[in-house]
Amino acid sequence: MSVIDVPGGELERVHDLLRRTKELMDSASIRSMGAVVDTLGQRELEGAAREFEKRWGDGRYVIAKDLDGVRDAAKAVADAFRETDEQTVAALENPAGATS
Repeated sequence: MSVIDVPGGELERVHDLLRRTKELMDSASIRSMGAVVDTLGQRELEGAAREFEKRWGDGRYVIAKDLDGVRDAAKAVADAFRETDEQTVAALENPAGATS
């Protein structure tokens, strides 16, 4: 008999970590870095920092969408395996709908 071990707890953990990562990326402290950039005191450095922030803002949007997809997929896989386990246990405990 083969044993398939699906780390449901780890998939739930991935889901939670991805959710927290997205929350951090969307947080006000991360989004408000523009004010810090303007206090650097050197135009070239400020310009480079603004350009980086603009590009990172564009990339952040794409990454956030992708994180949502991966997070939701991890949750769906964990839920599907948990439900399959529960159904298998129920079928083994009560084969062919037998009553006790």
